Amino acid sequence: SVTNQIITFLKAKKFLLIFDNCEHLIAEVKQLIVEIKTNCPHVHVICTSRDYFEVKGLPDGHRLELRSMETGSWNMPTEELRQFNGVKLFEHHARHVNSRFKLSPGTLPSVSKICSWFDGLPLAIILAASRTDILTVEEIAEQLDRFLPQLESSSANILTVRHRSMRNAIEWSYELLESLEGNTMMNLSAFADDVSVSAITQVRFEDSVPVETRESIISKLQRASLLKPSSPKGGTKRFFLLETIRQYSKEKLIARGDAEVIHKRFCEYYLAFVAEHGAHLLGDRQLEQPEILEEQLATIRMAFGYMYQFN
Repeated sequence: SVTNQIITFLKAKKFLLIFDNCEHLIAEVKQLIVEIKTNCPHVHVICTSRDYFEVKGLPDGHRLELRSMETGSWNMPTEELRQFNGVKLFEHHARHVNSRFKLSPGTLPSVSKICSWFDGLPLAIILAASRTDILTVEEIAEQLDRFLPQLESSSANILTVRHRSMRNAIEWSYELLESLEGNTMMNLSAFADDVSVSAITQVRFEDSVPVETRESIISKLQRASLLKPSSPKGGTKRFFLLETIRQYSKEKLIARGDAEVIHKRFCEYYLAFVAEHGAHLLGDRQLEQPEILEEQLATIRMAFGYMYQFN
């Protein structure tokens, strides 16, 4: 078999194997790793995967989560912004398409804003920087909320189709989701900010979906790195979508044809949320209410925006 041939080749060697993009073949990769590690004592393995996994019987394994690049904040002193890796990456690739491009005190805040908007994702930063051949960084920063279609490259050097655009990269992940998981991602695009599990389960699912199934889907989306955890607020764990994924999910939701139904359910939830916490503004719990409402300010504003559309 092919596995036996691999084992025979590796058995007496000192080797490092890298398995890239294992998310669609996790079961097969896990079995192959067990065979290799059992028979080839001097072979080490690195796997990359959207979805993390463990191989039983290999206690020396380690999981390393790759984090987004640091981007700084647009209102920081400009000299500090130069030190962030996301900003350096943007500058490096902008110079590939525009040899006259250079960072300056005037352009640094816009570059930082662009990198932050795309959550420090290297591919998004590289593709955004490639637009500096026809746009200034100020022009890019002004149209970020509709920039997803422009995040693509025509370079023949990019051999993998899914790396030629952010839409292709996100589509690759969507295609690995089951139907209910994909629909949940589309529904989550209505949220402007991070959100609690309670809000997700109440707003994003039909009544026919059991609570246990809803929580399982949230867990799967987190494991798949599509739903990211944020810092707990008030003892409640919260999650958010990366902005590029939210934009893509919103496009899918609109194309599905029932965006208004989801947005109305979203509005009903947050109207009740505001009414509940607003009622305590004059009571014994008045000191904690402004902070709770402020944490959800962006999402509440979005709810009022949806209501304005409906009326």
